[in-house]
Amino acid sequence: MATLFGGTHWRVRLPAGWRGEHDDTCATVAADSGVGALQFSSARKEGRPVTDDDLRDFAAEHVEAGARLAEVSLGDFTGYHLHFGTEDASWRNWYLRRGSVALFVAYNCEPSQRGVEVREIRTILASLASDEPAA
Repeated sequence: MATLFGGTHWRVRLPAGWRGEHDDTCATVAADSGVGALQFSSARKEGRPVTDDDLRDFAAEHVEAGARLAEVSLGDFTGYHLHFGTEDASWRNWYLRRGSVALFVAYNCEPSQRGVEVREIRTILASLASDEPAA
């Protein structure tokens, strides 16, 4: 059975065997016997909606280093996805928006494990929901 987990501006459904916890900087989701971590952080833009330009600005460092942005729609959110690797980790980042909320999601694992949790991560992100009205 799926469990609801989320933050101030977002929520997801976690599949059986997955858990979430909050700390001072982000919320982290992981499988009990998993190989990686999915981290969420959000912010509200005062006075106007978050734009695609805002999201591209957040991703600029990785794009300038050669990562390619791809448009995504995940649950109630839209935005961009990119992936890149380092010697120590494989990363997938999502830069998402809904109304005045920006949501940054990052998944990382060891490079040799990069495809192991793809199905579960896609399922979790497809369940993204927000009470924030669309722009």
